This record gives sequence, C-alpha cells and structure tokens, in this order.
Amino acid sequence: MRIDPNTGLTDAEFLSHNTVRIEAEYTDGYIGIGTGFLYQFQSTNKIYVPALITNKHVLENAQTLNLIFNPIGQDNKVDFKTGKIGFQIIKFLNKWYQHPNPNIDLAFIPMSNVIKMMKEKGEIPFMTFFRRENFPQSEEWSTLTALEEVVMIGYPDNIWDSVNNMPIFRRGVTATHPKLEFQGKPEFLIDAAVYTGSSGSPVFLYEYKEIMTGEELNLGKDKPRLAGILYGSYSH
Repeated sequence: MRIDPNTGLTDAEFLSHNTVRIEAEYTDGYIGIGTGFLYQFQSTNKIYVPALITNKHVLENAQTLNLIFNPIGQDNKVDFKTGKIGFQIIKFLNKWYQHPNPNIDLAFIPMSNVIKMMKEKGEIPFMTFFRRENFPQSEEWSTLTALEEVVMIGYPDNIWDSVNNMPIFRRGVTATHPKLEFQGKPEFLIDAAVYTGSSGSPVFLYEYKEIMTGEELNLGKDKPRLAGILYGSYSH
C-alpha cells in the first residue's frame, strides 16, 4: 500500500480528506447537499491558491453554506477525537466563481479567507489538496482504453460518516472512452451509482491491483488521477 512520505497518508486516506460536504441553504428556503473537493490553483507568480471545486448548480441561489472539517492533531495528523470544525459562509450569493463557459457546470469557492478565519479562531483544519500535476499526464491519457476503473467520492443521498466527518467511496467503470468527447462535449460517461448529493464529486482513475510475486501476494494501487467531476446523471 503506497504511503505519501509528505503526509503519511495512503492514497485512499488522502482522497478521504480531500472532499468537503456542502450544505447549502437556498433563497427559496430549500436545503440541499452537494460535494466539493479541495484544489490548489497556481498563480502566475507560482503561489498556490486554495479553492473548493464543485458544480455551478450546487452554488447557484445559495445564500448560506455550511462546511465541516476535521482539526489537525498531534504530529500534524488528523484528529478524529476532538470536535469537528464547522464553518458557515453567510451572504454567499456573490462569493463564488463559475466556469467562463456557461455550458460547463463547474464553479469554485476561494478558500484563502476561509482558512485564515478558522485559524484566527484557533481552529486549524486538516486538508489535502490536489494540484494540476494530479491530472492524467498526456502519456497516461494516450494509454487509456474505453473501459477503465474509476472511483467517485462524495456524499450520495447525504450518506456519510458524520461522527468522523468522512465521505463515501463508490466504484465504477468508464461507460464511454475518456479520451473521446461524448456527444461533442468535453465529458465522458461512467457507470456508477449516483444519487442526490453526489454533484461535484471528483472522479478518479484508480485501480486496485493484486500482484503475485513468487508465493507472496503484494497489494498495490495505481496512483489516483483526477479524470473528471460529476455533474449529472441519467434517470430510469
């Protein structure tokens, strides 16, 4: 099992702390649940800028957001025993940014001030961030087939481990070739169970492998790569 030397986390643990449950209170009084994940953009002066990525439809007409994080404990590891860090963003209507293409259902929330305000209250959140290098590289895209294993992480049907503030892992496969634009759009289909609350879930190319070496069984994992973000589903 691969462990990141910088964080001391396995791949799966890293992914578990990368997502954030989004509880949105909308202008019509409805309360909805969505998924976001933490990402660091790189500015022109090489500074990493933290953001929470999700779907545009999760944030549209939301006037208040409620987010929950785990605190950092000893040795900079996640603390599951201390109370969770709740953070509320009020007057939220103009505090997010959508994708410049209105046909692409993506948006992000700047997180620098959120993190700063939590730290000012003595609440330091445990977070893991993805960066551009976590996308599949060009040589990796070139080797993809029409059928690849994927993992989707989020809060389907508002199911989650509320005690430990942990998301739900769902496995699936690509249903169309990820290298091809489905119906002429920059997207592909996956075959996986999707429910309300899954919107904004990151979709990773992530294959669990069992390798026989002599008489021993070694368990390994391909390095997870961010391949897409869930925004919708087909209903039957």
